Amino acid sequence: MKVLIIFSSGKIGGAERSLTLMSQHSTMNLKTNYILASIGGEGEWSDWVRSLNINPFITNPGISGIRDMLEITKFIKQSNFDVVYAIGLRLSLVLRFLKFFLRLKYTLIHGVRWVPDGTNHLDISTRFIERVSNKFIDGYITNSKACKNILEKRSKIEKTKVFTIYNGVKKIDKINKKIFVKRILTVANMSPRKGYIEYIEVMKKVISKHPEVIFTFVGSDNMNGLVLKSIKKNKLSNYVEYLGFKKSVRSQFLSSYLFVLPSLYSEGCPTSIMEAMQYGIPCIAYDICGINELIINGRTGLLAKENDQDMLAKHICNLLENKIIYDQMGKEAELKVKKLFTIESCAQNHFKIFTELNKRNNLQNY
Repeated sequence: MKVLIIFSSGKIGGAERSLTLMSQHSTMNLKTNYILASIGGEGEWSDWVRSLNINPFITNPGISGIRDMLEITKFIKQSNFDVVYAIGLRLSLVLRFLKFFLRLKYTLIHGVRWVPDGTNHLDISTRFIERVSNKFIDGYITNSKACKNILEKRSKIEKTKVFTIYNGVKKIDKINKKIFVKRILTVANMSPRKGYIEYIEVMKKVISKHPEVIFTFVGSDNMNGLVLKSIKKNKLSNYVEYLGFKKSVRSQFLSSYLFVLPSLYSEGCPTSIMEAMQYGIPCIAYDICGINELIINGRTGLLAKENDQDMLAKHICNLLENKIIYDQMGKEAELKVKKLFTIESCAQNHFKIFTELNKRNNLQNY
């Protein structure tokens, strides 16, 4: 089976990281030939992929709008793919209509990597678009049950077309953690949805009780320095280190005491939480859909009420102060990842769904 995974972004987020590693594993262990592509141009993702000895298809720099879609369509027509797995709403929408009008025979799957249940423009438009155009697509893969539920109930998509596959993380070598300071790690590209600005108030509350902590941020700055300016304005520069984008975050996980993801809404299945859990690090976040499928409150980490900054700060302080509970949560978190969130299970589940949808599509075309 020949499968194209195509991303709409040239940056590295949880989806890009998890699916890229999944494709690499599948190529070695399953009867699947994966090709990776992006219409986001050259950048962080393409550089990282090439470091893995994978040669991706990238639309030419500077090409935007309909031209990059035509370029990727030409590539698809020439390559005779069995399955095209599109990550991104605009990309998926264009490909489903091109497939229909050009009568292309591949199986088209839309990967939905967040939960479109909000009242913002993107979520509302996503639900509407999927409601009116889902007949032009063969299937959906979500990375959370919450997203699957939204697509079925609010976009009226048939249950037989929507599947949930959690992200997976690659097995790591034996952990030899070296924690010299109580570092609180956040790995997420900076955007309003990730809640970095609101998190500053939480940090101030924690620091007032635990001035020894260091907050470490890893991820691309997509907010034009706004977060760092706010940190400086609140006189927190001595308590925060911003490392920017990192191809590997292993050293940060090995040296961190806690992991906090302050996302405010619309998360899917954050790979960063899985990675932290894999290193035996308890995770703390708001109780929003997607995240609460990974963190079991009181067992593998702690969940605060949505947007409750006081509770989030209290949870952080509790784990800084209670080593027994901290150790118990860390062990359970590590075990949960080994049981449910491996790159092997991610690859096997994708292979199963690709095969099923491809057979179904071929029968319809027969």
